[in-house]
Amino acid sequence: KVAWAHLKEFPDYYTRLDKLEAEADAYWASRR
Repeated sequence: KVAWAHLKEFPDYYTRLDKLEAEADAYWASRR
């Protein structure tokens, strides 16, 4: 239910989440 509401409000919600995760991974990888 919650995810569906998010999809209706933000069609690119999961795309944005993937992008944020990728950026976070790159950030932490560069900090090691």
